[in-house]
Amino acid sequence: MFAINYILVNNATGPMANPDARRAVSLAIDRKAISEGVFQGSLTPASSLVSPPFGEFYTAEVCGECTFDVAKAKDLAAKGGLTPGTHLRLLYNNDGGHEALVQAWKDQLERNLGVVVDLDGVPFAEQVTKRDNGEFDIARAAWIVDYPTVESVLSPLLFSKSADNDGKYNNPQVDTLINQLRAQKNDDERLKAAKEAERIAVGQDQALVPTFYRTQYRVFDSRKWTGVSLDFFENATVADISLKA
Repeated sequence: MFAINYILVNNATGPMANPDARRAVSLAIDRKAISEGVFQGSLTPASSLVSPPFGEFYTAEVCGECTFDVAKAKDLAAKGGLTPGTHLRLLYNNDGGHEALVQAWKDQLERNLGVVVDLDGVPFAEQVTKRDNGEFDIARAAWIVDYPTVESVLSPLLFSKSADNDGKYNNPQVDTLINQLRAQKNDDERLKAAKEAERIAVGQDQALVPTFYRTQYRVFDSRKWTGVSLDFFENATVADISLKA
């Protein structure tokens, strides 16, 4: 099932409005260490917005700056005006058990970039309001699709006029591609538009910072049952399951 955890960045104003600053933050995060240390390996480090369950729409490593690289992060931070001592306001909802995650982000960003991360933990409803109002520099965020289509990822999070585009990302070229994706009936052309939109928004502009794909586990007795598989929404395909002879 598509579920992505990411760092929402304020593209419109403040220190994260510069793409190099956004790339620096992404490079300064050690996803593998956080997955193992905070989540006991239960989350998979992400290098794209569109996740593997989307099949051919998935492009591995489309986020070129999603690999931990402190030296490159410092270089891009300097270019993007994210100088040592810069304050970054990290917004998160403090009623969802995210303290260990945001503390890890804070520790890594402060250690690797020399910035000062000010944690702003509020209840979820208040966090939503602050995100809508742009009262953050970076924020903890996650997205789960309602429908098994790539439009349910790209359009809400990247289209400039989307109500869910809390980072206020705005690139007319990406808007055009998303409109083409919505209207296109040819599968090859839809695929091309989707991949190009993600390449520009995530691979070029770093409109947001992918961090983890959700990893789900299901347990069954393989000695007893056969035909066990999961659909896109991680529900067992019951009609295909049967007892072994």
